[in-house]
Amino acid sequence: MASKTASSFLYLSLLLSISMPNSATAFNKTPAIFAFGDSTIDAGNNNHIDTTMRCDHLPYGRDLPNQIPTGRFTNGKLPTDYLSQRLGIKDLLPAFLDPQVTDNDLLTGVSFGSGGSGLDSQTVALAKVLDLGTQFQLFEQALLRIRKIVGNEKANDIIQNAFFAISIGTNDMLYNVYMTQNTPHGSASSYQDFLLQNLQNFFEVGILFYILDI
Repeated sequence: MASKTASSFLYLSLLLSISMPNSATAFNKTPAIFAFGDSTIDAGNNNHIDTTMRCDHLPYGRDLPNQIPTGRFTNGKLPTDYLSQRLGIKDLLPAFLDPQVTDNDLLTGVSFGSGGSGLDSQTVALAKVLDLGTQFQLFEQALLRIRKIVGNEKANDIIQNAFFAISIGTNDMLYNVYMTQNTPHGSASSYQDFLLQNLQNFFEVGILFYILDI
């Protein structure tokens, strides 16, 4: 078990490293953040889809500057908001589906995360939210808009130097391991391997392939 846990942490660390900007000066030149996942980075996308998994009401958002619920699953900022602020990009990373997001907002990044999402299709179906595949399709829509604004060369530069954040998996473990006696794949350990494989597939076939293909 210790070996499996170590391997999981190693893979996630490698995932984070590969997702980081490829510039040697890294952070201070990071042009944008693009985030995928669940409620830990959903800045309000669920407000604009047909799901009950929403946080568009108080007390959510009460610690934000205007004290207005934005759809974030927290009373204040998300980790991606703090990251964006620390990198000097912008104070809040907005939700892609927010109708107030402009084309220029896209140039510095958005979140495609959907609260309640997971790496297991059963988790997504239960919450009726956006899976990673759908979130990636939204990313492709965003990239098309970015290309129209700044052209292919500048758009490619933004994507290749952007920070890609992925935060997901908690709902899978909660619904399919901790809240049931019939754990998929026979054990929590085997189910964890299944989730990690799905995460790896999304990263390699989706994000990494897309970046390297530019």
